Amino acid sequence: SAGLSLAQWIPGGSIAASAGWEARLGPPDPAAPLAWLDRVHAVDRMKLEELLPALLKGPALERASAGRPDAAGAADALHHPLRLPGDDGDWVWHELRLRVVRRDPRGHARRVLASLQDIQWRRTAEERQRLSSGLFQHLHEGLAITDLDHRLLDANPAYWSLMGELLEAPTGLVIEDDGPLPDTAEALRRQLLGRPALPMEAAQLHRSGHDLDAIAEALADPAGHWQGLVKVRAAGGPPRTLRLTVSSIPEPEGPPRYRVLALSDLTQDLQRQQALERIGRFDLLTGLPNEQEFQRRLQAALQASRDVGPGSMLCIARLDLDGFAAFNRRHGAARADQALRELARRLTTALRQQPQWSDEVARLGGDEFGLLLRVQSAAEAQLALDRLVQVVRRPIDASPDHASADAASVTEEMPTSAMGLDRDRDEDGDARDDDIFGSAAGTPGDVLRLSASVGATLYPQDGGEAETLMRHAAHALYRVKRSGRDGVQFFDVEKRRSREAQAQAALRVQQAL
Repeated sequence: SAGLSLAQWIPGGSIAASAGWEARLGPPDPAAPLAWLDRVHAVDRMKLEELLPALLKGPALERASAGRPDAAGAADALHHPLRLPGDDGDWVWHELRLRVVRRDPRGHARRVLASLQDIQWRRTAEERQRLSSGLFQHLHEGLAITDLDHRLLDANPAYWSLMGELLEAPTGLVIEDDGPLPDTAEALRRQLLGRPALPMEAAQLHRSGHDLDAIAEALADPAGHWQGLVKVRAAGGPPRTLRLTVSSIPEPEGPPRYRVLALSDLTQDLQRQQALERIGRFDLLTGLPNEQEFQRRLQAALQASRDVGPGSMLCIARLDLDGFAAFNRRHGAARADQALRELARRLTTALRQQPQWSDEVARLGGDEFGLLLRVQSAAEAQLALDRLVQVVRRPIDASPDHASADAASVTEEMPTSAMGLDRDRDEDGDARDDDIFGSAAGTPGDVLRLSASVGATLYPQDGGEAETLMRHAAHALYRVKRSGRDGVQFFDVEKRRSREAQAQAALRVQQAL
């Protein structure tokens, strides 16, 4: 057959070899019958040098006379793989077969037949099979082999481990409607083999929002492939998200008969991804949306308002705490952070929520907050902002080991005089630092108070984009600060338009001259 080389050796006499033998091992030399070993790989040569003497001089007759004819037959043959240099310089695997067909009375070989077969293809296939088996067994991803009806035929340890975790207390994934769960891995195998491979059950795929007909269509092709996320939950445990990949295994002839199913648990990866996304969108101290997230929500609200049309109004505001830098210096960063967390909680609680929408608050940075309110009129916006300013005025318990619990209703109207906020101002109209963070009237000295200045603008009266609206709110906030703080002012759209008209008129006059 192809790749087979033959030789016949009479020890102490002649050697006859085929052309293939001579091409691989060189021309035979009766004076040095084992010279061909020099061409064999060193590791294989050492082994053959140990085995050949036993074959050629072995006491076969003594074994046979001792009542062991099978041992005599075994001693007359030698099968051994070896490597020989190939045409490209690489080592090529061959199988050497030697058989002693005649011995003299002392048991020495008198005639030996030899064959040499190129088995590189077989060794390559065996190596690939070992690699595939090792990959199948040691891959961290769960792998399973199924038939075309997704009945489980075999699976790797990672698959069984995942099934053991999911089926430890089943709800969505169910092995049986009743009866005890398997207690061992082997019992789990016996229970699941031959059944639809989890989570390929139709009910489970449907619960995860997948179209069974679309899956069947994707797998109908001989090289069919489908991938999707499947959500499962074990009783008493958190939900798990699995990535499921199903691929057909091509057959040399005819349609596919088997499919391979790959399962990866993405739960922790998705949780880490969501945590990183949250860090990028939310303020770590207060848990409020950050400025970037606020801008995104503002843009979405503007688009929604445009889609609704007339009658929809938005109030965009910037709330800045008065004298908070001095508060920080006097009470330290820890208490300042505590105050910011408390104010964030108060503002969040004070916002209104409806099934279709909710007001928004965000921390823009430092001691400044952004507000996005849905209102029906400018008067409603004024009332809402005044209420939020009074929420900020409520005393804060600044004791180191106590976070204030605001028991008062967030919608309750509280006059300034009741809060003891009538205070002296300096020549510029700004409140003195010692009053800004002083104790509230009738409260212990470690109960602090703050005030806030708010600048706002209304959309669509102010028809700018998100960035422009935030800038206009900042202009209004600046006017509050310059006029004495602790109040609310709106951006004057009409005044801006009047200035723009005057500027355009002046430009036209200048151009005419």
